[in-house]
Amino acid sequence: MSIRALTLSASLLALAALPAAAITNEPTAIGGAKLGASTADVKKIFPKMEETKENLGAQPFDSEHLVRYVVKDFRVPQTGKPGTLELRFWDGKLWAYIVYYGEGNDEKVVAALTKQMGPPNGTNAKKPGWQGDTSLTFVESDKHWYSVTDNALSKAAQTWFYAQIEKMKQGLANAAADAAKTPGAAAPPAAKPVAATPAAPPAAK
Repeated sequence: MSIRALTLSASLLALAALPAAAITNEPTAIGGAKLGASTADVKKIFPKMEETKENLGAQPFDSEHLVRYVVKDFRVPQTGKPGTLELRFWDGKLWAYIVYYGEGNDEKVVAALTKQMGPPNGTNAKKPGWQGDTSLTFVESDKHWYSVTDNALSKAAQTWFYAQIEKMKQGLANAAADAAKTPGAAAPPAAKPVAATPAAPPAAK
């Protein structure tokens, strides 16, 4: 995977951390499945969840630590309507859940989350976010989904993500050095900085 591809795909680690502010009643579970729960425990709650490699809307990224599942025909708590639920596990623990609630429901979802947690404490009207002590909630209104991520597991994922970036940079530097030693060899193309797809910020260090 190139630096460009990794940067574009790391959607749950892309934004700067939201400012710390007290919120009330932050979400820590979906349908009884708690953040940090094991895959086996979550399967007891969602027995029809299926492993997926598909990009459902919130851009995924490849990692040996990450396994993704989908629950179809999921009843969205904020709307009462059917949607899709994506569950992301990091090292076998529920790291994030992403609720795809569909078009025409943005205001209702944001209103319900605001009623639950209070006013958003970060980003903007189209991308409201709530940074809590244990989780972060983020709404991508343009794409009609919201995510809730576990702060501790986000920190672990962030550490892995930046380590991959450093490995790729070092690989490019080594290739450039080798090319410079070989007369007539073309140097590898420089990696261009790419803005990552915003979704949810990494947990605060």
